Amino acid sequence: MNYHFDTLNDDVVLIDCHGNVEWVGVTTTSIPSDGVIEVSVDLVGFHDTNLRHDLDEDDAVAVRENMKDWLQGNGYTTRIDVDFADQGSVIAGSLAAKTIMARFFEGDYAPLIDRYQVYWINENTTGIIEDRSFVSLRSATAYTMIGFIAPFLSIAGEHEVENILNGMVYITRTHGEFRDIPYDPRDLLEIYKRSPAAA
Repeated sequence: MNYHFDTLNDDVVLIDCHGNVEWVGVTTTSIPSDGVIEVSVDLVGFHDTNLRHDLDEDDAVAVRENMKDWLQGNGYTTRIDVDFADQGSVIAGSLAAKTIMARFFEGDYAPLIDRYQVYWINENTTGIIEDRSFVSLRSATAYTMIGFIAPFLSIAGEHEVENILNGMVYITRTHGEFRDIPYDPRDLLEIYKRSPAAA
């Protein structure tokens, strides 16, 4: 078995291929000189390590180094572009960072570099819905439910509406294995009609 995440006593742990278990956390760091907020999954400090219960200190250090290498090599650090001179950009970047943290602690252990996209497909055409991505499945789902149908149908000519509604809308992830989630546009339209946004 490869490295994987799990929970132990309600905390998230990283387990290596030999069954060694270490506590992890998620940290955010603002780096104004680079114009980014960095979000990373990190091992707890060595003074809090779980590994000293089963390993001597040298072995624990070696296991932790391998775990750190795996985290760094598999997309568990991501950077969010932020204009620190623009308060709106800082707020949006901070919200994105908090959303990524929440996504991880809610059990979505996909690499932090992963983003979710919404696309539409019918028998003839495939297209990304807007040139944007979402930092969590929850935010992509919310957009699919509410934000998709109004702008997409509002720009369609009358003859195109039926074509759109006869297709399917999917949420997909940009990296790794992910089973695309399908939505029927007619269901989305009904959800939108019942939402406050349609009022």
